[in-house]
Amino acid sequence: MAQYQARFLVRHSQAIVNASGLLASFSIWLLNSDFKSAPYSEWPAFIQGLVTFLQIYSWPLFSIVCVFWLGALLAGRDPSNWPLVNFLVNRARDRAYQTLDSDIRHHHRVTLFKYENRLPKQYKHWSSEPVKMYSLRWIFQLIFRRDFKRGGQYPVKSGWLVPVMRSDSSTEECYIASTFAVPKNNQDAYEGIVGRSYKAQSTVVKTNDLPLLKSSNNGRRLWNQYASKTHCSTGMIESMLTVVEGGPDKRLPRTIGAIPIVVQVGDDTVRWGVMVFDSKAAGILPDSQQLNAMFSTTIEGIQKAIGGTL
Repeated sequence: MAQYQARFLVRHSQAIVNASGLLASFSIWLLNSDFKSAPYSEWPAFIQGLVTFLQIYSWPLFSIVCVFWLGALLAGRDPSNWPLVNFLVNRARDRAYQTLDSDIRHHHRVTLFKYENRLPKQYKHWSSEPVKMYSLRWIFQLIFRRDFKRGGQYPVKSGWLVPVMRSDSSTEECYIASTFAVPKNNQDAYEGIVGRSYKAQSTVVKTNDLPLLKSSNNGRRLWNQYASKTHCSTGMIESMLTVVEGGPDKRLPRTIGAIPIVVQVGDDTVRWGVMVFDSKAAGILPDSQQLNAMFSTTIEGIQKAIGGTL
C-alpha cells in the first residue's frame, strides 16, 4: 500500500503543492482575523462556530499543510539520477549513429518518452485546436494556467506518452515535440511506433521502408503511406509537417526504432515509457533483435537510474 501512496504523491505533487499553498494562506488569514468584530460578528451562528473551531486549530492545520507541501515539493523534483539518464541517452545516440558523425546531429536523435495518466499542462496533442483570444477557453487558460482541451480529441486523463528527454536538447525543447495518445480504454488507438512498442512491450523497428516526406510534398498518397507504416493518422502527419517544429524544409524520419522501458516498484513491474531512435536517413538501425542486444546494457542502466521515479 505504501508504494501506491508514494506513487500518488509523486504524480500529483504539483496539485498538492498548489492546494497546500492555498490552505496555508487560509490558515494565516484565520490566525490574523478578529471574528468578534464587524462584519464577522453579523455572520450566522453556525458559520461563526465553524470559523471559531477552525481558528482554534489553525496552528495544527498550518503545520500539517506545511508537511504536505514540503513532501509534495520533494516528491515532484527531478530524480537525482537524471543527469545519468541524460548521459546514457546521449551515449545511445552516439552509438546508434556513429557512422553519421559528420552529418547534422539533430537529424539523428534519441528521445525518451514517459507514460503519464494525465497529460501534463506543458504538452499538447496534435489534435488540440489553437486557443482563440478572449474565448472562454482562453479565459480559463489565463486563470488556471493550463489548457483543459490540450488533449484534443482525447480526454486529458486518457493516457499519454510524452517526451521528457532528447539527445543534445534541453528539457524545454522536448515540450514542442510530438505527444502520443495511448488511451487506457482503447489499445487499438495507441499512436505511433512508440505507442505500439509501449503496448506490446517489445522492440518495434521500421527501417528502409518509410518514404521521404517533406513539407514541400503536397501528395496525400505519400502522407497516407507514411501514416499507415508509422501507425499514425494522416492528421498527425500533417501536424508534424506544418505545425510541430515546422518549416519549409521540414523532413520526417525515415528510420524509427523503439525500445520499451520498465521499472521495478516494490514487487510490481511497471511500464515506465519508451526510448525512441529516429533518423532522417534510411536503413540506419538494425533489426529488432539486434537493436535489443546492442542497447540492452544502456536500457538496463536507464531502468536502474529511473527506478521508482513514477
